[in-house]
Amino acid sequence: MIDYTVDLLIFGISNKKNSNIRELSKKNLSIILVKRNKDPYKNMLVLPGGYVTDNETSEVAANRILEKETGLKDIKLYLSGVNDCVTRDPRGRTVSISYIALVDIEKINQKLIDNSDWYDIDYVANNTHIDIKLSNINNSIFFSLERKTIDKKSKLEKYYLRNERKLGFDHELIITKGLMDLRDKVQNTDIVFDLLPDNFTIGALEQVYENILKEKIINSAFRRKFADKLQITDQKVKTGGHRPSYLYKYNEASLKENQKILEEIIDIYNPETLEKTSEVISKNSAHKLGIWHGSIHLIIVNKEKTKALFQQRASSKDLYPNMWDIAVGGHVAAKETEAYACRRELEEELGLKYDDKEILFIKKYKEELSNKTINSKEIVSMFILYKDIDINNIKLQKEEVKNIKWLTKEEINKLIQEKKTIPHTEEYNLLNDILK
Repeated sequence: MIDYTVDLLIFGISNKKNSNIRELSKKNLSIILVKRNKDPYKNMLVLPGGYVTDNETSEVAANRILEKETGLKDIKLYLSGVNDCVTRDPRGRTVSISYIALVDIEKINQKLIDNSDWYDIDYVANNTHIDIKLSNINNSIFFSLERKTIDKKSKLEKYYLRNERKLGFDHELIITKGLMDLRDKVQNTDIVFDLLPDNFTIGALEQVYENILKEKIINSAFRRKFADKLQITDQKVKTGGHRPSYLYKYNEASLKENQKILEEIIDIYNPETLEKTSEVISKNSAHKLGIWHGSIHLIIVNKEKTKALFQQRASSKDLYPNMWDIAVGGHVAAKETEAYACRRELEEELGLKYDDKEILFIKKYKEELSNKTINSKEIVSMFILYKDIDINNIKLQKEEVKNIKWLTKEEINKLIQEKKTIPHTEEYNLLNDILK
């Protein structure tokens, strides 16, 4: 029988007052270690961890252990690795799933559980080995690992303990892999902000970054790297002997936009029935792989039927940037109805709200649009709204819409002839019949 456990790499940033009052408090990358009170490895330090119960996933178990250890809930966990060395536990075969949790130590308002403490991490890494020192006021541990590149293309590495075991189980290896994983994530993602309080100085961010990477940063390059990820606040704080520094926070608008891109999941449609299947796919994958999915097109015509509302697509759009199109268009998100998607897109793109009684469904049809990178196969649900709308009251979604205009039949046909419109033949034929 194989036992199933989790181990937690709980990283935080600790502050140490600097003897030089003109310098910032020194920031140290720290990790929680637990002193075992039973065999095996009694009295040795290990990572927080425990068994996964029959009714838990490894992630649920990791969250339970994290809350028990720190009192924190709803902390993002990052999968670090699977640890299944046959001899890692003398009691029998045990497979451990390790997770990284990044916490702001200032938010931990409870004492750590018995036998647990924060240990500062200091390390030196080169192409052949990694030397790591873990220390607090009472204890200091050093271990060294050989570093071997297994595959240069993927940069896959393996580590081998070079000295006597200092931690229980195989936790020297788990910490080393987690630390290298953290380095990589800090350089290629924004998770460094999970280690900081909500508001922080640029100097504090620089210190945390340097402390994790063990590299001196170039100030100007660093500020360029984070320029669009920081939002200045109106708060200042005294730092050392310097004049007060402004506090910054992570740019939530940027975060939400990234999440929107990452999380845009849509339903797959059957091109024969024009209806949804039970399967879903990311919008990005659907466009790259040419998978049939749903979209809505909303035509807006004034009550006299003399003009139609057209939008000019934003310059940043991947498909048909700066070209003119019908008033509203967009994808049907997973589990949405086409009517709901139509109302949502209308509100998002133009800031307008109307109910289903005013927005009329016309028909469904297949449409394919493509360029060098996108192969969009869409089941289009076409809707129409007859409304006199003052365009001065419209709030454009700048990421999607560059401009908006009321156009006559003649003006629409001229744009079509000049090839300045997206090729929506069905819509233009309908407008040609409707408009006077």
